[in-house]
Amino acid sequence: MKKVWRKRSGWRGEARISSRDSYKVPALHKARKLGIHETSARIDTLVTLIANLDDTCILHRAGPVVLEEVKMAASNVLEVGGYLHQ
Repeated sequence: MKKVWRKRSGWRGEARISSRDSYKVPALHKARKLGIHETSARIDTLVTLIANLDDTCILHRAGPVVLEEVKMAASNVLEVGGYLHQ
């Protein structure tokens, strides 16, 4: 099995290649503007990050197939409206 994770950058790599605006976490700001409770806003932000970034911990511990399953599950939660609507 080739080492796929060396090609993935995780959040550190995303931070390096993204602008400083990536640190502002747009999903959290959007949820706050919509008046979503702070805890729910933070959970939805975490789910958004899981859906969009390669979590190198999951990748190293469980492999690329599980990583994609986790990302798909997180995307599904967001598609139905987030944490409170699952």
